[in-house]
Amino acid sequence: MAAPQAQRGAGRKWNRGAGPRLRPTPPPERARARRGERQASLEKTVDRWTEGPRAWTARRPFEAGESPLTFLESLPATVGAHAGAFAAVFVYSSLFEWTLHRYLMHRPLLLRYPYRTHALTHHRLFRADSSYFLSRKEDAHDVSFAFWNAPLLIGLHAPLLWLLGRASGWPVLVPGLLAMSAYYALYESLHWCMHVPKGRWFERTAVFRWLSAHHRAHHLHHDTNLNVVLPLADILFGTLRPWTRPAGLARAETGRGAPPGSPDRKPTSKSPVADRESRG
Repeated sequence: MAAPQAQRGAGRKWNRGAGPRLRPTPPPERARARRGERQASLEKTVDRWTEGPRAWTARRPFEAGESPLTFLESLPATVGAHAGAFAAVFVYSSLFEWTLHRYLMHRPLLLRYPYRTHALTHHRLFRADSSYFLSRKEDAHDVSFAFWNAPLLIGLHAPLLWLLGRASGWPVLVPGLLAMSAYYALYESLHWCMHVPKGRWFERTAVFRWLSAHHRAHHLHHDTNLNVVLPLADILFGTLRPWTRPAGLARAETGRGAPPGSPDRKPTSKSPVADRESRG
């Protein structure tokens, strides 16, 4: 028993008084170990970028043994994947808007509600003449969609986006929902400002003026200019039509000169006698 104790005591001579602990790694060995870790981290990052989206979308931040440096190195690829999915779904929203607008809001094919609220109500109140702009407060609720339309349209896409993400390995669900929410918010905001102008700063920009004229031409020709936010689908499907003011429409906007019963004029009062006098 004395010999093993003597051996253990001899092993502690180099670190006497500090207790039985291991000798620290010399500085050269530590530097070599750090260089090896950085090289391994770089190789993992390159492999992740070259293996395609499935490798770096299925991972989680700071997995077992992963350092913050490795996570930061892979951050550009992760952000790029989410940004690409956002842009792709935003472009898809233009196609979806065009299809919904053309086949459900202007044709009573499957559902009567979108056709009744849009084609029969919105286009009856807001035409391409001066009535394009809101004049009566009681018609304000007919400018925008009902509040429940947004969660319904976006929620219907959630299962499809999830399945697409599972099948492709791309991060589609969250960026896709954000893209559709942003597109819907832009639709409602721009559409409201087109019909209810208030001299806002962005209403004086060339982009907004072009979009407003683009939408006003839709109120004159209902089968054209079906996009409000991004007229990409109008360009692809040949429904883009520039805004040109008809001669009779210019007279109607002054409040006089339009023929009685013309669709370019909206009655200014509920009394037929008062309306005839105003046409005088």
